Amino acid sequence: MFDRETWRQRIAERFNNFARNPRQEIQVTGVNTVLGFLAVRALEPFLEAFQDEPVAAVLTLAEISRGPGANHLVRRAFHWRYQLAHLIERELRSRPELRITVEEILMALNVIHLARQRLNSSRDEWLRLTLLAELDTFEPGDFEQLRRQLYDPGWQSRYEAIRRLRVREGNFTAADLVLLHDGLSDSASHVRAAAARTLG
Repeated sequence: MFDRETWRQRIAERFNNFARNPRQEIQVTGVNTVLGFLAVRALEPFLEAFQDEPVAAVLTLAEISRGPGANHLVRRAFHWRYQLAHLIERELRSRPELRITVEEILMALNVIHLARQRLNSSRDEWLRLTLLAELDTFEPGDFEQLRRQLYDPGWQSRYEAIRRLRVREGNFTAADLVLLHDGLSDSASHVRAAAARTLG
């Protein structure tokens, strides 16, 4: 049955080829922007589930968003199934309520984390900066949560802290171990690598 976890897993599967060549994957999808790509990848599992299990799909969407954008998404689900890539960027530009719903979906299903998970540091930074530049073309109040997540320097400070632990040569405190544990599950690949190297 389609639920939030199933939705998230299906999104993650769609990012399997993304780390290899993100720009090409975006073009192959049929969109011109990172935001459009993320929206397509996030909405595809919902649209597929809507065809097979419409009640479960709508209930799962309702757990995340109940606003006018979610209503629009449900009304257009049959029409968008095969045309999503061609329509999503225009729809995001013209419908503020859809922007809110897409942002809620991206945040609730942790789509940014899923996209960044396998990227190396340069591609991760490219994704972050490109997406921020795209978000700047919208009104300042749009995509606020997404902007905050992208501006979060958490991975950078974690990376530096892990690098400083190397001088301890295995004599870690409990707090150090928590930091290393968090580093091993960080979305940025170079943070995970630094944590693994520190542990030996």
